[in-house]
Amino acid sequence: MSIVADRAEQLVKEGRLTEAEQLFAQAVIGRQDPEAMNEFGWFLLQTGRLSYSESVFERLKRLAEAAGNDRWTAVALSGLGQVHDRLDQYEQAEREMRRSADLFLEEGDSANAAGVLSNLASVYVKKREFDRAETALLEALTNYEELGQSSQAAVVRGNLGVVYLRKGNLDKAEELLLGAASVFQGHEMSQEFASQLANLATINRRRSLFDEADAKLRHATEIYERLGLEPEIVGTLLSRSSVSFDRGAFAEAEDLLYDALEREGKISRPQVLTDIYMGLSRALEYRGEYEEAERLLRSAIGLSERFGLWHHVATGYAKLGRLFAGQGQIPPAREFLRAAEQGFEAIAAHEEAEQIRKALHALPDGERMSAQSSMAT
Repeated sequence: MSIVADRAEQLVKEGRLTEAEQLFAQAVIGRQDPEAMNEFGWFLLQTGRLSYSESVFERLKRLAEAAGNDRWTAVALSGLGQVHDRLDQYEQAEREMRRSADLFLEEGDSANAAGVLSNLASVYVKKREFDRAETALLEALTNYEELGQSSQAAVVRGNLGVVYLRKGNLDKAEELLLGAASVFQGHEMSQEFASQLANLATINRRRSLFDEADAKLRHATEIYERLGLEPEIVGTLLSRSSVSFDRGAFAEAEDLLYDALEREGKISRPQVLTDIYMGLSRALEYRGEYEEAERLLRSAIGLSERFGLWHHVATGYAKLGRLFAGQGQIPPAREFLRAAEQGFEAIAAHEEAEQIRKALHALPDGERMSAQSSMAT
């Protein structure tokens, strides 16, 4: 099966995603091979085929449970948790990952348990439950340290740094991220080192050190280029576009986003495409191309609805509302902001829903908004 996986990975790098999927499917369909099913499920997950990935992991879970195999049940639950995390179904993802980690521990597999706990921490961060994220990561860190897996322990410390970053403790975050990066200092061309650079760039961005942030992201991009990691390159291009927006370099941000779009077109991950469309809509709005900005936002919403990315759907409606508000068109602005509020509440994103309510409250009565009361985008 590893030969099939290697060939599929090469096809993805060449932009031949459909061929890669067909190759994998032919090797898996009709077989009761848990290893093959797991590899196929993860392949689909990484390429954004979330519904298909979910069905494969569900099939693996049923097969494992019927055989009374707790280890493969844990593997399937881990995959399902990742799928539901990306679908913004955080409660379900949490249950699956927690059960997966428990099963791995019962099987005496503390390494895989630690990996699942690290992913669970990411879910907690998205739910803004930072203390629970920290607890999960500390448990994972203990497991890796007891196993003597220093590289994995360093990655977890970096993840702890991200938690502190989200909590606003930039000094502690920087300390942890620099410590994690130092472990890979002798392997400057490693994916792990590039990942820590990208996280450190976020701290620079929070401190308005935009040139330093961009330099780190450029360095990370160079590493990913040499490693042939196209999905990671797209991620750094998106991050660099955010830095460009922050410093008012809208044309630069637009160029970076079009570069990301061209690269992502070969991979076609719905969630990433949606992020790119939303970024481009911001650049187009700045240039006064409101109709094109609206078209991209509607495309982003449609794509997100098709793949069940409900947080992205709500975000898209929020951006549409602000786009119309910025033009002084109050009725459609109110309509889209209300849709955003309902969308965020439906997925228990209460803080974001509250921000939308504040935006709705700030809208003036009447059909149009004066220039003085225009909302910021």
